[in-house]
Order: sequence, then structure tokens, then C-alpha cells
Amino acid sequence: MTVKNFKKLFLSIFAVLYIISAANPTKVSAFSSTCKTGVFLGWDRNIDTSIAYTNGYANRLDIVSYDLCNWNGNNDSSSISWDSASTIRDLEKPNPSLLKQYTGPYPHLIKTAIISAHMPCPTGGTSNGYISDQDFATLSSAKIQNINSSSPAFLQKYKAIVSKIADGLEYYGHTGTIYFRPFHEVNGNWFWWGDKDVNQYKQLWINLHDYLVSTDSGCRGLTWLKFCYAPNSGKNAALYYPGDDYVDTVGMDAYSDTPATDSYVKRAYAELTGGTYNGITYPGINKPFGFPELGPNVGGQYIDNRNHSIQKFDYQRWADAIKLNYPKASYFVIWNGDYEPRKNINGPSMFNMSY
Repeated sequence: MTVKNFKKLFLSIFAVLYIISAANPTKVSAFSSTCKTGVFLGWDRNIDTSIAYTNGYANRLDIVSYDLCNWNGNNDSSSISWDSASTIRDLEKPNPSLLKQYTGPYPHLIKTAIISAHMPCPTGGTSNGYISDQDFATLSSAKIQNINSSSPAFLQKYKAIVSKIADGLEYYGHTGTIYFRPFHEVNGNWFWWGDKDVNQYKQLWINLHDYLVSTDSGCRGLTWLKFCYAPNSGKNAALYYPGDDYVDTVGMDAYSDTPATDSYVKRAYAELTGGTYNGITYPGINKPFGFPELGPNVGGQYIDNRNHSIQKFDYQRWADAIKLNYPKASYFVIWNGDYEPRKNINGPSMFNMSY
């Protein structure tokens, strides 16, 4: 075959492949194939943005995360606020007091946020409050837009909480890509929505999604809002997944002292991304995957059960594990407090890698 004919054949094959790929587009996400880096800044009215001005981290943060619940002890909608939203949105503007410790260029405005809300329990208490199976079934089946003054009191309370969350999301929105991470760590039993009936949980999620996104009467119409499904590490990570139409990215909240070999992290990773663990092959979920919470183990060698530091953790362990053991991860978010990378060893290793 001549060079000229070979070139024609190559171009023909390329054209066919291009047409096929265009006719069968893959699902697109705001997260690219590179592993995006992120940090949790805290709870509303109590956030710390100084890491965005710290050498080794500034201009390397792709994602910020924070919680709309301000943990002020209130057990109703007054526990939800968005006072910190403008602070996070304005990270590009220099803060003179913080810039004293930073010698580089001003940080770039961060375009992606993962926003959580530790919703107080509608039947009483904080996010760790108790709700009966019967009340949870009632709550999960209720269309939020249809809850009114004649509905049971706990449904009215839930609507007030969700409505105020919607106000906060709307205030923060339109500045970048916003992911809402509701009802996280569902495969654990420490939150009122956790370890409940699978189908009821899915319906609870779907009703919340539709209320926030739909433009129907009584809904909020936040059509730009994206959703993050984030179970904890361990078993049943994919069991509660509400469906492709209601989720844009999946994640795993993972705390481990030895992430490369941790059986809980490995199992959830297989369940969520597709793979084999302990002889069982899981189909996975066809969505971008990441770690919306990450750090050393709670109650382990480095952090005690009250989230206080025992000794400094080496974040090189997580950096190596993501690269070698969890290559499908497209983002991570390191937790704050004593988990914060600046308070531990090799924190910048998480932000300096080329994944």
C-alpha cells in the first residue's frame, strides 16, 4: 500500500470513529478527568478561608466545600444560614490581613463548590436526632411543594428547613458550578436519614431534588444546581443510589489511617465505581466519582473520637492511595479542624501532584 493510500485509509477510519463517537456522546460532568483538589472550610458563620492565601495551597484549590448549617444549637430552620457565601464567592479579592503570610499572586476565584447541610431532624433534635420509621415513611412520600398549614407539624418544619436551604443555594449560585450534597453517609446510622428503608430514602431524595430544581408551581427552579450522592466508606455504598436522573456525581466520605489497604474504602470504591472486592464484582455507577470528605480515621491513631489530634497524620498516604489505588477519583475534599492539611504532615503533597 502506498503512503498516499494509507493516509486516505487512516483519514476514512478516523472520520467513521468520529461520527460514531458524536452519535454516542459520553456523559459530561463539571469535573474533568484530572483529580480536582478541594478543602472543607467549615460551617456557616464559622468558616476559615486562610488556606486560600497560604503558600503551597493558594492557586491550587479547585473546589471549596462548606455547610449551610451553622451548628448554633437550634433545631429548626434558624440553624440554616448563608452568611459566609459572599466570603467564599469573593476569595479572589485580597484580604490584607491574610496576605501578610502569603507571598504569591492573589488566589483565583474558585469555580466549584460542594455545599452540604446537616439538616436538623424534623421531629426534633439536630441532624443526629431520632425519627420513627412511620414518620420517615410519611416524610419520604410527601411532595414538599404540597406541604401546607394543614400538614403535620413535622412536615411543615421540614419544608421550612428545605426552603431556607434553597434560599442559601440560590444566593450562592450562578457564580460557578454548585453541587448540593444532601443526606450524606446514608449507609451509616448516625444521621436521622441514615440506615432507613432503601426505597423510602430514594423517594426522599427525589422529592427534595424535584422541589429544588423543578420550575413547576411551588418549586424553586434552581435548574443549574447539581447533586452529589455521598455514602460513607464500607458496605451498601451504592444501595441507596436514587438514580441517574437525580445525581450528577457520586462520592465516598472516607477517613482512614491506611487508605491504600483499608477494606472499607476498597469495598465502597468497588461498589461505586465498578470493580471486584472480596470475590464479588460490582457494576458501579456511571457517574464521576470522588471523595467529598477525606482525612485520617476518626478514633484512630491520629484523630480521637472527638475529632481532636493525637499526632500529626502524613497526607502522603492519601496522595499515594488516590493515585495508585483509586485512580477513578476525579476530586477530593480534605476535612477541616484537626484534619486540615496545614496541621498535619505533607499536606501540600495532595495539591502538588499531577494525577
